[in-house]
Parts: sequence; structure tokens; C-alpha cells
Amino acid sequence: MLKKEIKIVNEMTKSELKQNITKIEQLLQSENYEAGFELLKTINELELNETLADLIQNKVEERYFQENSVQKEIDKGLEILEVLLPNLTSLDLKNSYLEKLDISKFTNLSSLDLEDCYSIETLDGLDKLKHLTDLNLINTPRLIDLDVKKLKYLPNVVGLRDELGLITENISLDYWFDTLDEFLKKDFDFHKGWYEGGYFGKFILLLINERDFYDNKYDNLQGPVTARWRAGRGTPDEFKDALGGMWIWQKCMNYELEYAPAKDEVVVLIYTLGEPMTAICSYEKNSCSFGFSCNDCSNSSTFGDLIQVDPDDEWVRCCPDCVKERTELPEDDPEHLPKDYIN
Repeated sequence: MLKKEIKIVNEMTKSELKQNITKIEQLLQSENYEAGFELLKTINELELNETLADLIQNKVEERYFQENSVQKEIDKGLEILEVLLPNLTSLDLKNSYLEKLDISKFTNLSSLDLEDCYSIETLDGLDKLKHLTDLNLINTPRLIDLDVKKLKYLPNVVGLRDELGLITENISLDYWFDTLDEFLKKDFDFHKGWYEGGYFGKFILLLINERDFYDNKYDNLQGPVTARWRAGRGTPDEFKDALGGMWIWQKCMNYELEYAPAKDEVVVLIYTLGEPMTAICSYEKNSCSFGFSCNDCSNSSTFGDLIQVDPDDEWVRCCPDCVKERTELPEDDPEHLPKDYIN
């Protein structure tokens, strides 16, 4: 059947080919789409291919790229595009499970989308793309050997990583720091009075989908952060014990630990969801930045400026005036200060 169609098409004039574009479109849209690609290769008319460029590219992406984990199939799709659309300017491979990619033959590319290509480890040929302006590498956690110094100056690049994690120099973190400040306030208010493990001197680990991070949004930030967001709270040693065998610890966590929380501060670490998890940014806040009320007179102050008056509960704090009044209580009063308190 295919040989017969090729013979018929070869006998057509260019005018006749244009009149029969609909027939070729129908072939590409059918289950026999591979025959359509072979037919176009045989006709070898660049003008016809470019007329059908959107359909060709969409079909290749659908059948050879999206959610495909077979490298040979992905390579086959790339070969089809290379032959039929040599002047291709945009390539979309998102959601492909390819492990390697060589795009050196697509020299006219201005846009390359590899979002959610979690398995890709090698990307060759970027230096050949002299017209490249848009590069999407969101959720490509294993792609850590690119020329960061060169690529970060592209007009529109996102998700670029070095050996430690995400490169964020070109991203404004003001929104995130404001959001983290809001989160810490709500989290602090939620835990005060009952959280037995203490609050300061700890890490809080938040996990976020990388796309949500770049879109400046949480999935659901209502009141205290949801269970989905709280991956854990702990001291540096506790995190080390929990994460010691994972890539996150070996590649990312070491440099964070140089800035382990002081006894009067809490540090939020934002990491990406997925494996491997990778660092995005960190944010710390001192106890003197948290609003708190005196346990006795209820006057507002800050957690760090109030004085702990119960040796067994860091949340029982008083202002200096109320502490002074407490020192005047009889020693047998149940609310007397701890013996090691110094006025």
C-alpha cells in the first residue's frame, strides 16, 4: 500500500501536492502515521514538510517523546525531526524519560524544553545552538554537568543546576522570603505551648514541586503548613541520621550544615520534591523576630526578649517587670523562679 502511494505522489506536480495535503494529513493522523513519515521522506519536499510542520512535530512528540522510557524510540523521533524539519526552531521533550540527548544537529533551535525529564544525565550539543534563547530544565535533577557560567546568561533559562543543586542567581527570592516569614510566624504560633521537641536550634525541611517554586506559589499555604509540606523538623544530627545515605545529604546538605541553626534561631530549608531532592534556598529567623506575650501581664514583646521563667518549659516567659515581681514571691510559692536564675 505504501509503495503504491509513493508512486502516485511522485507523479504529482507541486500544485497537485498542495491539493493533496489533506490526504497526507489524514495519513499522519491515522494509526499508520509511520507510513506518513516515510512518505514525506520519499517525497523530500521541504516546502511541504514545513507546511505540515506543526502536525509532524506534534505527532513525534506524542508518539516518540512524551512519557517514553525507551531511548531508541526517542532517538527515532529525533531522527524524524532532523530529516523532515532541518530548520526546526523549537523542540519540546518534556515528560520524556530519556537518559541522554544530543542536539548538535538542530543548529537553528531557539527554544529547548526538557521540563520533567527526571532521568536525563547527559545533554550534548548545546554549544552548537548559536540561536538558543529559551532553555527549560525544571525537574531535571540529574543534569548537573552543564556549562553553568555560560548558560545562566541566556535570556530565558530556568532550572539550571550545578553539582550542588539549583542555580538561583537570576531569580528574585523576595517573594519566597516574605512567604517563609509568613509561614514561620504561623508555624510558631501553632506550636507554642505544646511542641515538646522545642522550636529553636532546629531545621524545618519544606518540599515543593520545582514548577510551583518558579511560579511563586505553594500548593496550599493555609494556617500552619500542611502535612504535605512538613517533611520534618530536627537538629543537624537528626537530619544527618535520617538522610545520611541519600544523594540529598552527600551532594547538598554538607554546605548547609556549615550554617547549622544557633540555639536561638530556626532555619527553613526548601528542597524539591522527587528523587534526588535538591536544594533551592534556605531562610533563617532569630527568636527576637517572633512576637510573643508575657505569661503574666500579656504585654506583647518578642520571644527572645522575654525571659524564660520555667526551666522545664521554654514557652513560659515573662517581661523583666514581671520577672522582678516574681523574685519577690516567697520561696515556697509554686511559681518561684528556678534556683539558677540570676536577677
